[in-house]
Amino acid sequence: MDFDFSEDQQALRDAVRRFVDKDYGFERRTQIERAGGFDRAAWEGLAGLGAPLNTLAPSGVMRLSWTALELVLTDRQVAINGRTTLEMTDMGSRLSAIRPLGSYALALDWHGQAAALTLNSVKGPLLLSGSGNLNNGRLQFSGQAEAAKGYEEQLANLLNLLGQRKPGSDRNVIALEFH
Repeated sequence: MDFDFSEDQQALRDAVRRFVDKDYGFERRTQIERAGGFDRAAWEGLAGLGAPLNTLAPSGVMRLSWTALELVLTDRQVAINGRTTLEMTDMGSRLSAIRPLGSYALALDWHGQAAALTLNSVKGPLLLSGSGNLNNGRLQFSGQAEAAKGYEEQLANLLNLLGQRKPGSDRNVIALEFH
């Protein structure tokens, strides 16, 4: 079995990395958080990355919230301490007839200019989970995607687009790796 990223997966990883490095640095994310946590231009920028991200065409309701964030400016560097949570409710994709695919929570626990990430499924037939970190604009993430019981056949094509089958798994568990 070949567990390497496909060309599309490599292209997605590289495009997102370039976008974050160029247009979505630490200062920009801080501005967005101060302005209420949503920036349409950022989402349009992600869609503008082209295939395969715009092929997924995610839909649903996204809400960014935070608890008592502490922002500290030291030597022209902003450090954040606290937690931000991106709630993604009733998410869908034009690549699947199943609506919604699920609801998810992405928590970012900030410590200075780094954040620990945790992704969990709240409900739905597409189960996503994982963890990683964001350090000075560099994302590292390791997770998995799988279909809930009874949805394996309907989600097989979407899962194959998301990643490679996880080694050693007897189910159709897809590894989601971004480094």
